[in-house]
Amino acid sequence: MSDYFPEEIIHKILLKLPTKSLIKFTIVCKSWQSLIKSFAFIEYHLRTTIDSCDQNDSHLLLLSAFSYDRTEQIGHEHYWLRWDSPEFEKLSCCLNHLSFKSHRKFTTLGFGYDARSNDYKVLRIVSLLEVDDHSDLSRFATRVQVYSLARGSWNRLSASVTPVDLRAVYKPPTFVNGIFHTLQVRLRVCYRGRYEEPRKCGGQMFICTFNVATEEFGEVMVPEAVFSVRSHGSCTMSRYGDSLALIRHYDYNFVDPVNRGCDIWVMKQYGDAESWTYLFNIYLVHPSIYGFKRCGEVVLECDQHGRRTMASFDPKTKQFNGFGRTEDYSYNFMDSFVESLVLLDHANAISYQVARTK
Repeated sequence: MSDYFPEEIIHKILLKLPTKSLIKFTIVCKSWQSLIKSFAFIEYHLRTTIDSCDQNDSHLLLLSAFSYDRTEQIGHEHYWLRWDSPEFEKLSCCLNHLSFKSHRKFTTLGFGYDARSNDYKVLRIVSLLEVDDHSDLSRFATRVQVYSLARGSWNRLSASVTPVDLRAVYKPPTFVNGIFHTLQVRLRVCYRGRYEEPRKCGGQMFICTFNVATEEFGEVMVPEAVFSVRSHGSCTMSRYGDSLALIRHYDYNFVDPVNRGCDIWVMKQYGDAESWTYLFNIYLVHPSIYGFKRCGEVVLECDQHGRRTMASFDPKTKQFNGFGRTEDYSYNFMDSFVESLVLLDHANAISYQVARTK
């Protein structure tokens, strides 16, 4: 082929092809295989794909939902792809789901890309439900592991580098700029009565960070306005562009119906705790926020005529656009999705293959 086209022309053509086609073309000849599997080509192809999505406004969003079979006591994680468009169209197929047994422990799983080592990693935080010694916070039963898809192995972090306050939470970590973020609460020993056993109870709220490249923990402070949120509501977190959004949920009060729904706070400059800014309020009863679209609209779940419905909220026009019932699923995650060649240059990388039935 190089006898008819210059190498640089072939390189430019291949960069514009989709990921699945490039994987097939690795068997065309040795020179194409060497090029497509090179680190430089993989990195450049990923940037080209993202730039193309930006120019054509053709971004995909990955949504995760949870369902539970009470008879079998098995939980299921389901995944869908939707277009990041006003219509929010769902792709015809549902991605394969995961099934798992329920145990007496909380588990948090996060999935992110390590740009430094060109690797995808899984962060697993496990907290046991029962701890014998409630007076010693250093013995709080939380374990942290990191799985490398490039190496195909787990690495358990030592207890000395794991924050004492870290606990597994029900929502997946928010992954922004190569860092996982989870909302945590300071733990302290509380004595509920003169003769009662000391128990761990919550203090101030903060954001615990985990750098996927260095595998080190850190902290980010939340706005002072949400410090006392535990007394009259809850707080969740989501990705907002290349930064973070905090969602302060109010407990609905019939006596004071004004304070209901949720407040949206955004970190205008990522990493600067002083840049937290209040944006707007969503005036609904118990809305569940999944995430934010590129245009700034909020994807959420709300009650419509007694049924839980997925919808988007435009903060500029204050209008809602419904996308249908959420059925028996509990959605808990939404983020951008893009196919890539990452890990193709790693001989020991673990890949996922769908088993075909005859």
